[in-house]
Amino acid sequence: MPTEFLLGSEDQIEINVWKNPDLSRITLIRPDGYVSMPIIGDVQAAGLTADALAAQITERLKGYIQNPSVSVNVKELNSYSVFVLGEVTKPGKYQLKSYVTVLQAISMAGGFTNYASKNR
Repeated sequence: MPTEFLLGSEDQIEINVWKNPDLSRITLIRPDGYVSMPIIGDVQAAGLTADALAAQITERLKGYIQNPSVSVNVKELNSYSVFVLGEVTKPGKYQLKSYVTVLQAISMAGGFTNYASKNR
């Protein structure tokens, strides 16, 4: 996963707070873009990188625990999708697990039909 990847709704993330298993968790980012954490409450996650979210949680935990060390890892990417329409075998919405090119998206949709104009 590229480090510049921005988190989004429905992405599953793992939050690890070193030496604090009660604060560590695997959770989905809610549709409103937040995750709920013990002690500090809701934290905005959507639109941030995993590193930026870890830094935000670390900063908020400083008022409650000494020298918090937080890491955030993306477990499952669910916020990125693409619609492939037109003369492809299986038009529709496809969930992306990583960045894809247009040609890769067309391939995910089963490739071109016999009626596709491939040069346009």
